[in-house]
Amino acid sequence: MNGKTLALSALASTLLLSGCISDTRVAASPARPNAVVAAPPPPPRQAVVVAEPVYVPEPHDAYISVALDSDIVFAGGNTYIWYLGHDGRRYRHFYGHGDLRGEVMHRRANLRLVMTHHDGHLPMQKVQMAPPPTRHAPPAGQPHPPEKHQPPQARPQQQAHQPHQPPSGKPAPTANRTADENHPVQPHS
Repeated sequence: MNGKTLALSALASTLLLSGCISDTRVAASPARPNAVVAAPPPPPRQAVVVAEPVYVPEPHDAYISVALDSDIVFAGGNTYIWYLGHDGRRYRHFYGHGDLRGEVMHRRANLRLVMTHHDGHLPMQKVQMAPPPTRHAPPAGQPHPPEKHQPPQARPQQQAHQPHQPPSGKPAPTANRTADENHPVQPHS
């Protein structure tokens, strides 16, 4: 073999092994072009309307809406709901006969869904309540009564407190004695 042929075959085998020439076929364009067809755009989605849940008030809703799982109790064949009263004490509210805990929890889930659409309260509850009036201050926005700013001589005189008088024919009550006077201390033996 000739030196040129040998060098050319070495170069061809190197290119073949390196991956530059992987196919011996000649690449050519197809005889007729393929048409690319785009799929039509999908139809517009329908707007999803989230309807507010319908609220039908029931007598126990105020207790159920704030009850925890531990506040719903089945005892003595009845279902009770424990709640915190205005005085800070816990009270038991009768819900119904039988084990109705599942029903109460389902109703509570529905009420909490309703409450999310009404700023955290039930529709029957008042959102803003005026604070109770205090005895020592006038309502907000009103000035003090003028008699409080007048000197004592200008104020109208109130009647002095009269002690209670017993009805006629009955003796006047005697002053109370202390326990020591009623029960003298006896010496221990």
